[in-house]
Amino acid sequence: MHTFRRITIASSVLISFLLAVPSVALAKANEQAIPGESNLGFLLAGFGIAWAVFFIYVLYLAKRTREVGKEIEEIHRKLASRD
Repeated sequence: MHTFRRITIASSVLISFLLAVPSVALAKANEQAIPGESNLGFLLAGFGIAWAVFFIYVLYLAKRTREVGKEIEEIHRKLASRD
């Protein structure tokens, strides 16, 4: 369980870094362009991070669902062996 959590956190940090660095550079480049467009890079980074977090959460839920399913099967087996 701890390994999965570490992988999830490391993936989140890596994705955040990979999305934030180019976005900051893009925002700095657009500062002198049209007013109001300089935050477009940050918006893109936030959007990407939100999707990355969503997919990591879906993967976590899938793993947890599998674990609960295995526990339920084990309980069924124990109850069947009792009878």
